[in-house]
Amino acid sequence: MKPIGNQVATPYYVAKTINEGDPVLKMAEILGELDYRKLRRTYKKRWRSISPEIMFSIIVFANMKGIYSSRGIEEACKTDIRFMWLLQYHKAPDHSTISRFLENNMSGCAEAFFIGSLKSLLKWTR
Repeated sequence: MKPIGNQVATPYYVAKTINEGDPVLKMAEILGELDYRKLRRTYKKRWRSISPEIMFSIIVFANMKGIYSSRGIEEACKTDIRFMWLLQYHKAPDHSTISRFLENNMSGCAEAFFIGSLKSLLKWTR
């Protein structure tokens, strides 16, 4: 099948397609309460278009969905509407960007985020 040329792009409001009870919404709420200062300090290149908070959220959601490889996360960011919503209309990160983020930025912050997430979950369940 040949690609159709001269297609018109229309704006698409992603959030309207996500169901109210979808876990991505609660996850985003919980992650929004975390302290990202330590992660921001490790994220030295300010020219990057995707914030460290967004990168962290797509990785957490990918893990919730059983996606652990950087290539799998990249593919999900291109095809799953919930990942697109988390990306806030940014282009999907390349698998090498995801790998570098995990290796260079998350290694020193993972424990703090885990503890912060547990505290948020405990507040939410009460």
